[in-house]
Amino acid sequence: MGLKENLKRKRLAHQMTLEQVGKAIGVSRQTILRYETGVIANPPAEKIEGLAALYHTTPARLMGWEGRPAVRAAFYGGGRQDEDRAQDLELLAALGEADAAEQSLLALWDRMDEEQRRSLMRYARFLASGEAEP
Repeated sequence: MGLKENLKRKRLAHQMTLEQVGKAIGVSRQTILRYETGVIANPPAEKIEGLAALYHTTPARLMGWEGRPAVRAAFYGGGRQDEDRAQDLELLAALGEADAAEQSLLALWDRMDEEQRRSLMRYARFLASGEAEP
């Protein structure tokens, strides 16, 4: 998909109006509509960055240049990676784009320290395994 399709899909997925999106990035409702219909095919870079931040994605993904968000950078800041982290990254990459519930989880994630994040990931793997609780 290209930019115009991604913009409309993301706006609808986030249950936002043209007015809300325009206000968030400092343009009019009509400008957002022009982006979504392709009348304006090359929005300014700062508007693409604003839209990507609003929709919790990357500018490259919004433009249709990449298939998945850069999970490592978002969750681990590009730091050291051990075996648990490698498994965590696979699980997080499977999430793809963040919907409203995932965005809430991401906000909580951002407030956690490393040990809390490891505990959360262990619990998420336990839940995903389908095993009964001890």
